[in-house]
Order: sequence, then structure tokens, then C-alpha cells
Amino acid sequence: MSVIHITGRLRLRVSLSHGRTVPSQIMGLVVVAHALPPPTINEVRIDCHMFVTRVNMDLNIIYCENRISDYMDLTPVDIVGKRCYHFIHAEDVEGIRHSHLDRKYPSMGM
Repeated sequence: MSVIHITGRLRLRVSLSHGRTVPSQIMGLVVVAHALPPPTINEVRIDCHMFVTRVNMDLNIIYCENRISDYMDLTPVDIVGKRCYHFIHAEDVEGIRHSHLDRKYPSMGM
């Protein structure tokens, strides 16, 4: 089993109101994932603004802490059994699709 540490932020749409930017809508969640080396310890320190999910190799969510409800309008029942792709914002789909393409790079001329 691999351990992946994911950090991220909510992506907000902002609007101008009286000359200042104001968050107006949550657009999605932007995350960065880092595979951790096989640990000799089994836990990653959980910050107060984090929740734990477990995802299998098919990117199906198999576990989620109740704390998700503190940060999103979701409960573990809403996400367990679904694939991570289900939660990608529509404006990010093309970027995700593009990152999954099998690219053919030109040879280096060697």
C-alpha cells in the first residue's frame, strides 16, 4: 500500500465589489499529491484543516473521515464509492484530460 499526502485549497471565483475583490463562489478544489516513501511510521501528522480519505489504485474513494463536512458540503456517504474524477470541476476537466494523454516526445537527436 502506498501513502500519498495531498494538500490543497478551495478555488474561489472572485468578483469586484466597491473596488475590492470578494469571493463569490467556490469553483472547486485544487490539490497537489506527493507519494511518501514507505514509512516506518504509519501516520502522517494531520493539521487542524485536514481530513483523511483513502483511495484505491482505481481512484475509488474507499474511506473518508466525518471531518470532510467541516470543510465542504459533503459527508463521507456522499463520496465513498465514487471515483476522484467525479469531483473535478467542469473548468478543470480539459486540463486533467490533457495531463492524462500519452505524449510522444520528439527524439533528442541522439
